Amino acid sequence: MFTYKQMLIPLVAFAALGAIVWRYRAVRVQAQARPWRPYWMRIEEKTSDAENSEPERVRALVEEVLGQPFAFGRLPASVIGPLRERVLRAELRYRSGRAPAVGEGDIVRLVNSFADRLVLPDFAKTSEHQVRELRLRSMIYAPKFTGTGMTEREDGSEVRVGDSINPTMSPLQAVHLTMYMVHCKLMGSDYQLAPEEWEAQQYRTGLARSRTAQLSSVPQGWGQPTTTTPAFMSAEDARAFRDVAVREGELTRAFDKAFAGLTAMDFLEMGNSALDELGLQRGDEQ
Repeated sequence: MFTYKQMLIPLVAFAALGAIVWRYRAVRVQAQARPWRPYWMRIEEKTSDAENSEPERVRALVEEVLGQPFAFGRLPASVIGPLRERVLRAELRYRSGRAPAVGEGDIVRLVNSFADRLVLPDFAKTSEHQVRELRLRSMIYAPKFTGTGMTEREDGSEVRVGDSINPTMSPLQAVHLTMYMVHCKLMGSDYQLAPEEWEAQQYRTGLARSRTAQLSSVPQGWGQPTTTTPAFMSAEDARAFRDVAVREGELTRAFDKAFAGLTAMDFLEMGNSALDELGLQRGDEQ
């Protein structure tokens, strides 16, 4: 004869199995209702939502941009939180005409000063031409976010062929472009050159290539470089692939050495120093 406990065990097991099946179906339905989208697409959507500069919509855009998992990884919440609030304040002030734009030259000075401060390889540095080329290339994927303000005519009329490009941008655009540049220095063979080399080897073709290039929008994380080469690559492509891996490893080791022993407060101050370089005001300056 079954005891009470013997009857209870299969009932509990059946209920648990039912809960698992229900949860699995719920997750599948949720995943089907919200399919994965490239982060460029999400940024474009948030850019459209924030066109009226409503603070909460601008906040959502800032969070989307700063939440992207570029090759250098994500910062801890205790670090990214205060920096995100500072970028948000700067972006809102800029949109209301109370803060200046950030220039391409400001990004160059920031990247190069940090390369010197952290004792990074020469190819970690950049130039105004390189920043401009990357800015144009990013328009392929996020024309609304990247292009806003880039080619606006002073009289508000429609942009025409031959118009010059505005060398300034919003604080959020500048922060994103800086992050994207660091990502490309880690992962992109087109940018793993010292500024002088890049100017000599890449600049003549870079601006034209930026109009048709297809950079991967799937970011990769930290870690040791791999020299495993896909079988379909040509010998030339294989060499380029290995060169990228070697330089990625060189830059990653330099970062690891520079960041060894730093606390969260150290990283926060470093982030604030970077925003200082871009001209974004601190909270106590407003």
